[in-house]
Amino acid sequence: MRLRCTVARFVLAWLFSCTHAALLAQPDCALRIGTNLGGLADYMTEMPFVDVMHHARPWYTTTADGNGPFNSETIDQIPKDAAGYPLELPYSVNGQPQIVKTIWASLAGWPEGTYTLLYDGDGDIDFWGDLSVVTQTPGRITLNFQRPSSGSGLAEMRLRRSNVANRLKNIRLLMPGTETTYLTQPFYAPFLARLAPFKTIRFMDWGSTNNWGHDDAGSSYDQPTDSIRTPWADRAQPANYT
Repeated sequence: MRLRCTVARFVLAWLFSCTHAALLAQPDCALRIGTNLGGLADYMTEMPFVDVMHHARPWYTTTADGNGPFNSETIDQIPKDAAGYPLELPYSVNGQPQIVKTIWASLAGWPEGTYTLLYDGDGDIDFWGDLSVVTQTPGRITLNFQRPSSGSGLAEMRLRRSNVANRLKNIRLLMPGTETTYLTQPFYAPFLARLAPFKTIRFMDWGSTNNWGHDDAGSSYDQPTDSIRTPWADRAQPANYT
């Protein structure tokens, strides 16, 4: 019995070494499998884009004086342009002036350093959380991010004022060192490096394929009565605010 076990271990070791050598001999040493991409979300840690505005949570609202709830749930009543930017802020809903906000609920995947916020138009933007303003001039804000000693960190961006004649738009929040390269290299280099070994990339969650177009895709179950089809003209595009 002991001899048979010894022989079996030898054979398994030999097979492993041969298989390992064969894998190393592949010209590109790439994995012969695919992988999924996660869906874009404000709490994601994959960090595909250097413009983290692409990861922001959809707009929500609060009262301009800050005395209302965290989310006053009036975003659907605020007029917006084709890219999703509010036409005017504050905007009164039922007699209550409203402002617009977004949040990143986890900064666990964010590199530390100085972020640059670029925007077009005339308005006022401020931040709350783990992004602290360093400099601020029209169209450009620099912010420092240092990972908190506990927790994953969070940041909220508030659009407090947007001039109806020259609204805030084209907001970009750029990772450290990417201000001059984000247009030609929009992807975060470590993200690409981690995908490089895979032969196939699956974009189902990235593209929100299941029930695309629903704010709450989980409540739609592909039943014949569900209105889940969205016109091609309404697809997400790079100019969209998120």
